[in-house]
Amino acid sequence: MIPASGTLSEKRPPAQGRPRVALLLGHDEPMADAIELVPYEARDLELTVALETDPVVMRELGGPTPRAELDTVHDRRVRSDEFGDLWLTIVLRGGDDEPRRIGQIGVFNSAPAGEAVHEVGWSVLSAYHGRGIGSRALAMLIARLRADGDRDPIHAYPSVGNAASNALCEKLGFELAGQASFPYRGTELRCNHWRLRLRPGA
Repeated sequence: MIPASGTLSEKRPPAQGRPRVALLLGHDEPMADAIELVPYEARDLELTVALETDPVVMRELGGPTPRAELDTVHDRRVRSDEFGDLWLTIVLRGGDDEPRRIGQIGVFNSAPAGEAVHEVGWSVLSAYHGRGIGSRALAMLIARLRADGDRDPIHAYPSVGNAASNALCEKLGFELAGQASFPYRGTELRCNHWRLRLRPGA
């Protein structure tokens, strides 16, 4: 389980003639920022540290992750293909500014309730909260997973107190499957269990 800002690297290049999942989503939002999902890589350690040691980002997960644990977390994300996971970095592209790496999102194998599932999680730097970035990044990830067709259904486990992430799951079509408590870094987390079938009826 990771911050699902809430609650997640592929190395394949984009197909020729096809955009790199960089299209604007959420056109109903005025002046929406352009975001792109790119493979998580070695240079993203600094971003991981910034995210997971931020008390605001980690508030619903028992507080900041100790820095000593993050090299291992980072290494697994860099090598995510080996574990059947997909980790991506959220890149903000706005106007003439240099692209900024401002968050992470992915899907990974987990078993929070003893049953293997494909879990999604995402986190965005606190300075960029409130701009719809997590919402659009998750929508982009869902579209990608639906096209790939090899991870279905997907699950998310935001804490029951994380109103923004729970609302996002509902907005993007997840169904509430129940609640559960999980031990996590020395504390007990009470989470909502959201599930999304990417190919209903298939």
